[in-house]
Amino acid sequence: MNAVFYVALSLVIFGNILFIDNFNDGNDDGWTRSGSAEFQVIKGEYFLYGSGNRGSGMSYTGDVSGQMSISDYRVFARVTFDSGLAAGVAARYCGDEEWYYRLVLKPFRNTILIERKFGSAQSLALDTQLFTLDYDTEYHAVLQVSGNEVSAKVWEGAPGDEPAEWLLQAVDDLQMQPGSAGVFAAGPGKVPWSVSFDDAGAGTTDTQVLEQVTWAGIKSALR
Repeated sequence: MNAVFYVALSLVIFGNILFIDNFNDGNDDGWTRSGSAEFQVIKGEYFLYGSGNRGSGMSYTGDVSGQMSISDYRVFARVTFDSGLAAGVAARYCGDEEWYYRLVLKPFRNTILIERKFGSAQSLALDTQLFTLDYDTEYHAVLQVSGNEVSAKVWEGAPGDEPAEWLLQAVDDLQMQPGSAGVFAAGPGKVPWSVSFDDAGAGTTDTQVLEQVTWAGIKSALR
């Protein structure tokens, strides 16, 4: 089975999952790497890591030739910090010369935030909240863009523990193009750091992370 078949099947079964990658095929085919970090799939997890001058990285894709086919969608992934300063998911990424949106998890500050980001330089926090984040703990991260509304939530535990309400919300219309969806991570640069992702994907705005469990079961049954 390949990733293309999985995506097509998800559309037939669920209708609102646009793409999802559990990295069980051992590679990140279809994703575009950016930044100074190293990228590697190990045992079904997507690692972004680095040391020295390798301080950050981003990997992005979409449901049609690396781009999202619609402007309103939500990006989701499971995120685990082995070490590192920040990581999360991104939406409406149109390249380093345009603004895009990110949900950022910062364990060293116990903070989550929505930010509008421009390349590797400028960023503007649109909403922020204190949130206890521990290393070696898996978190579900969801970022949604719908019109000029940008919303996000983070939680620990099972997919079914997803909070009913958004933890972060903002209104911003600087980037309305579909762009790409992605994952990113950053470290201090001078010491080794590593962040892993799993079940990374995107869906329409009514997608629930609970469907990832069902989807994983379907793929397991097909093997």
